[in-house]
Amino acid sequence: MAITFGFFFQQDNPFMKKVIEEKGISFYLNLAKHVEELGYTILYQPDHFMLPKNVTLYDCWTLLSAIACMTEKIKLASLVNPLTFFPPFMVAKKVLTVDHISKGRAILGAGCGWYRREYEAYDIKFDELKVRAEKLEEALKLILALWIEKGKINFDGKYYKLKEAEFEPKPIQKPHIPIFIGGASKFMLKLASELANGWIPYETPFDELERKIKLLKRYLSHKNRDVNFTFALATKLLIAKNHEDLESLMAYTGLKKEYISPLGLKSRIILGKVKDVIKDLEELVRIGVNHLSISPQPPERMKEGLELFSKEVIPCF
Repeated sequence: MAITFGFFFQQDNPFMKKVIEEKGISFYLNLAKHVEELGYTILYQPDHFMLPKNVTLYDCWTLLSAIACMTEKIKLASLVNPLTFFPPFMVAKKVLTVDHISKGRAILGAGCGWYRREYEAYDIKFDELKVRAEKLEEALKLILALWIEKGKINFDGKYYKLKEAEFEPKPIQKPHIPIFIGGASKFMLKLASELANGWIPYETPFDELERKIKLLKRYLSHKNRDVNFTFALATKLLIAKNHEDLESLMAYTGLKKEYISPLGLKSRIILGKVKDVIKDLEELVRIGVNHLSISPQPPERMKEGLELFSKEVIPCF
């Protein structure tokens, strides 16, 4: 089974504040170009105004627009857009614009939102999870209507409405810009099977990931959509050539293989020497992952981590 590799700028990270303040946009643009040269297939940028460990952030789609102008092949995605935080018609237009700037390389990564403090700070209602999930589904249907339907578009939903809205131009990609869903509940998996082209959970333990992929494959099979679907995983990566370097990186970053997320969820990253990382990837391929997005840590050594992974790990797959 083939597997492709992507890269994401990990933002909920106390080290990023210093990097951004010192290097600014050039950090993103220079690294993005290098990521493409190394052969990674998708570049992801988180879409937040503030996060628990870092509030020094740039706008996702503006940044991806700049990256689109200086790259040629790599696809550009959000990881993921908290769609209940933004008016969905605005997201539809931003992603469409990146699709045109990049000549058809945009991907909308979407979720229902999770960081209550971010919503409250900007006076946006943070609904209970069930409502946020319903809003996400409706927002995606509205976005798809804007991307696909011709002429004046009407949409009469429970949460969102359009009245003879005109939306031009349409996306370059047909029938529409690909959508990846984040989140791992049964509702989100069903939603992914109905409306999305891929599923990209974050730092999920492998045993849980295997169960979710099996369930998602059943949903996809029932809808005859089990071909060309992206079963992805996004995770921080701590990779080292030797034990001493690994110990040093772990001490500096405070990272460990297993941890509890801000939402109280059991989580797991890829951490170890090259041979350990290869072993983890072999397990991911076995359970059905066909795309892995990594963010080497710490941010100051992202370039070195990407190069080591590209040279020592990717050729094994």
